[in-house]
Amino acid sequence: GEESEEPLTAAEALQLAEEEGLSLARSEIAKSGFRNVSECLVNGETAYRVSLHMGGIRETYGPFETAEEAALQLAREMRRLEEKKRRRTEREQARRAAQAEAGGEAG
Repeated sequence: GEESEEPLTAAEALQLAEEEGLSLARSEIAKSGFRNVSECLVNGETAYRVSLHMGGIRETYGPFETAEEAALQLAREMRRLEEKKRRRTEREQARRAAQAEAGGEAG
């Protein structure tokens, strides 16, 4: 797809999060106000970036114009990863059940 989406305002990002049933991970410590969202400079302007560490790999997303938009993208990515994990777990459980059925019940 094209990467020409208009940046979201803070209010738009918060509204979309609510509509999508996502909660943004707030932080009292982070300067941005959101967990895993940090400020960066892009062409001399303050922007925001998401940094995630997964399986020893650092993933970064952004830049975004608002901390809220960055936090929304983080929440979407976390939901996607949770769905992927859930599907993998369901497949594993189905595989184990099929093996148990094929091998008979031990006991």
